[in-house]
Amino acid sequence: ARPAPPPPTSSLVVEGKGSAHPKIFVVKKQTFEENKAAIEAAILDGRTSLDHALAKTKPGSGTLRSVWSCHKDNDPPTAAQVDKLYDFLVAWKMSLRPGWDPNAKPAASPAKEFNSMPPILEAAKTGRSSCKQCGEKIDAGELRVGLPAFIRGSVTTAWTKAECFKGAVMVEIAPDNRSKCKASGEKIVKNEDLRVVAYVGPVSDPKSKVNYKPAFIADFLEDWMAEVSIEPSDVRGFNKLDADKQAEFIGLFEETMGEC
Repeated sequence: ARPAPPPPTSSLVVEGKGSAHPKIFVVKKQTFEENKAAIEAAILDGRTSLDHALAKTKPGSGTLRSVWSCHKDNDPPTAAQVDKLYDFLVAWKMSLRPGWDPNAKPAASPAKEFNSMPPILEAAKTGRSSCKQCGEKIDAGELRVGLPAFIRGSVTTAWTKAECFKGAVMVEIAPDNRSKCKASGEKIVKNEDLRVVAYVGPVSDPKSKVNYKPAFIADFLEDWMAEVSIEPSDVRGFNKLDADKQAEFIGLFEETMGEC
């Protein structure tokens, strides 16, 4: 039989992620009763959560089992003590959450809503922004390109003069599987997909870079190329593509130019 749980209290933290509660305040050399009292006190006064203590002592995956070397033949047998601590915690939660199943798989987290962040081409609304490539002020009315930039945990727009953007963008065959398109959210496949890389800051020392599948920003690229008077073949990296990928890149703009 599982050890009896303490009486319910309104002050304890039942749910809670482990990263927010790093300790459960047990000591390997202590007895089961001493460690049970330590966990109970920590949960009751809010220093850790019941869920976190359950996760730390859970059979198979609980990190306390590896910290205490439960896989080895110890004296006293620490694995048995951790089992008893887990049983105590399970009984406690079941008394607070009738119907809770300790063996049930956790519910999947809801999918995070994708926020599309394509590049922007516009006339500067004011003269307050500066070009991330050349460092000069961008005059009101001057054409500029905006890229998403992540600064101090939030997203802002980094601006580059449309002319300077020639040196900040390149096309290539994806060299790895680590990137996703910021416009569509789709994975960019290594050695298969074309990737447009746009740099925030000088290419020699960029603050960050943004990756796109060119098909999802073809309208932007076509408008920008028309404004700065270049062809798809003039985009940096184009000459390093094989003939098939060059044709694929050029074909994107032939398709958009034929649309009404």
